[in-house]
Amino acid sequence: STGWSTSDMHRDLCESNTPFGISCREIEGNMRITGIELGGNMLSIPTPNYYNFFPQSLPNLTYLETLNLSSLYLGGKIPSSFTSLRRLKVLDLSDNYLLNGIIDSEWKQIPIETFVLKNTALVINPNFRVLNESLTHLEVTNVSFADAIGNDIVRWNGTEFYRLEKLILRKMQISSVEIYGMNSLKYLDLSGNQIISFHFIKCDNIAHLNLSSNKMNHISSGVFQLRWLNTLDVSNNKIRRITESIPDNIKMLYMEGNDMSENLLEMLQAPFVVLRLGRNRFVLEDFSKIKRFSETIRDLDLSSNKISGTLPFWIANCSVEILNLSNNLIGGSLAPFRSKHLKVLDLSENQFVGNIPSDLCTSTNLEKLCLNGNSLVGEIPICFSQLVKLRDLRLFNNQLNGKITVLSSLPL
Repeated sequence: STGWSTSDMHRDLCESNTPFGISCREIEGNMRITGIELGGNMLSIPTPNYYNFFPQSLPNLTYLETLNLSSLYLGGKIPSSFTSLRRLKVLDLSDNYLLNGIIDSEWKQIPIETFVLKNTALVINPNFRVLNESLTHLEVTNVSFADAIGNDIVRWNGTEFYRLEKLILRKMQISSVEIYGMNSLKYLDLSGNQIISFHFIKCDNIAHLNLSSNKMNHISSGVFQLRWLNTLDVSNNKIRRITESIPDNIKMLYMEGNDMSENLLEMLQAPFVVLRLGRNRFVLEDFSKIKRFSETIRDLDLSSNKISGTLPFWIANCSVEILNLSNNLIGGSLAPFRSKHLKVLDLSENQFVGNIPSDLCTSTNLEKLCLNGNSLVGEIPICFSQLVKLRDLRLFNNQLNGKITVLSSLPL
């Protein structure tokens, strides 16, 4: 907390051997400190149950534009003179202790565009609306407020946050959300809360929506009306059914860890690039309902369902890069995978029989291959030595024999 107010500070710290974490730039003919990024670099480690006091003279650096003081065991009161930082645009105070004085009415004078606050306990609740005229990126994760906001309806509106483009409120015990009129908002992450219901009105430009790890049993129809929505993550909820078709603009859908039946497959019409439906209740006897995605799909996860039948030829030779069909009831011989696109293949814990096909050796971009937990026999194909990118290979719990020296040259 000392040394920030000396008259020669800018000159001393902006010499050619500028210390780590300090950024300087010439302003009005003089070198000025414009950035301090000390995140995770302990200035001094406090004894247990104590903390480093917030540097009270820090506001003297009036040319600061970026300030990262995360993971420094900071605590105590943020000085009222902090409002003298009239050029500050990026502020990160994550992973600290009890902080007092964050975002009171005087902070309106600070043009903060990006504010990050994670894993921190606050003595006084911050008033984010004070920053509404400049704020474009707000991330608040796992923060303990003096007055808990859990079980409250959290309301955000465009008249107050008309510039906000990215909003992250993760692990905040929020149960209900209303967001309306925020036309600048493009990225919204509300994961890890206790959300049961939510409402979006006139937020047409949201492209990325993360509602994972909440308590929802349905998806609000308003979500499917977001015409620019590209990525939707509702994994690890309690969703059982979808009552309307998912629109074509959604290319990446994450729904693993719900309670969905095959009803969902009837609602999937979009040309997905990512489709993750693992850990649901699908009972499928073949892959016919999935085939319509074969030309666009790059990441397909149908693991931990009740899919039976055999692998079709098309699934082994489409453009998929990540394929996870583990923990199902799929049997028969392994399909002849010959895809140069394939990077991850997980067919573990199924009912496959027969030999490992040497066709797999043509998938030279394979990085992970899991065939464990089947009834495969024979030897490992000698051509496996060609899989030079393979770093994770799992073949246990089969009936294989022979030598494994063929794998000696691989980076396993």
